[in-house]
Amino acid sequence: MNLLIPQDEPEGTVNKIKEGKTFKTNFALTVGPVDEPQSGFLLHYERDQTAATIRKAAKVEDPVVLSFCFVVKDDVDPFSLGELSGSVKNILGLGSFLAKVKYQVKSAMNTETDGTRTFVLSLTSSDPTIVDVCKKVLDYYSPNKFEVGLDLSQSPTGEYGENDFIAAKLRLETDTKRDAVRLLENLIMQGQGMTEADYKVVQLIRAMRNFGLELEFDNIKDFYNFTVNNVESDPLEFRILSWKTLKFGIERGLEQYLVQQGGPLPAQVKAPLSELYKRLCDYLKAIHSVKFCAEGHALVLDFKTMNIFEALPKLDAIEAKLTGNSN
Repeated sequence: MNLLIPQDEPEGTVNKIKEGKTFKTNFALTVGPVDEPQSGFLLHYERDQTAATIRKAAKVEDPVVLSFCFVVKDDVDPFSLGELSGSVKNILGLGSFLAKVKYQVKSAMNTETDGTRTFVLSLTSSDPTIVDVCKKVLDYYSPNKFEVGLDLSQSPTGEYGENDFIAAKLRLETDTKRDAVRLLENLIMQGQGMTEADYKVVQLIRAMRNFGLELEFDNIKDFYNFTVNNVESDPLEFRILSWKTLKFGIERGLEQYLVQQGGPLPAQVKAPLSELYKRLCDYLKAIHSVKFCAEGHALVLDFKTMNIFEALPKLDAIEAKLTGNSN
């Protein structure tokens, strides 16, 4: 708590941003043309009504809620989703870091206004300690505006040429209290300590009222090749940045951690992880949203056309591929 909230700030009071005491940010980075976005996300901060809506969708009344909302495949029944919820509980039960945290795993089925069937899996808590920490931190940092958006020129299941780079546009727009920069001070002090140069940078940011920057590159190929040192011997999926890059990386990770004999994971961890991964691919179609609320504060991450589960490699196919390669 001392790291997140400065000691000389009054605790337990809602942060009221005074006129002229805010720091506004407007940043955009465009790499390649994104005239018609095919996928992406928007992260934004909201207040009371949105927090109430999150609890209603999750069918809970707990003050602290973290909800994951997924688009369900058409032929999946509630029993199957109950199995998926059980797999998540098994994985969470393996985490010793959660042993002292008082929380519950709850699930709900909903139908969105457009008729889409969604499955909401929530971690909820009424633990006074968790509620108090979340409320104090969000009371202190609650902004007038906070939005982060990403638009992509490709979707996870789209058909593209093997040499087609993905294009992207990232944007950030905020309006927060200037003293929130003291979190940066605290983080620096927790690390190597604040040098005179660090102190000058922090003071400059504190004195700033508006920050605007817009960067645009012709294409992601030149940008990517400038920032990443790839060689011709690397797989094409690594040299051509696209959704295929992510899928290729996931497949390699699955081979190493879940499919191959031995590996870094013990059997008691590998088995439930494999079960969870298979059920995610079998029952779900896309990520719909991720939402967090604490009392009257809400952070909402909305996804567009993020049908990632339909694009993920199947464990059975990876196993068959490795078996065929070994024969």
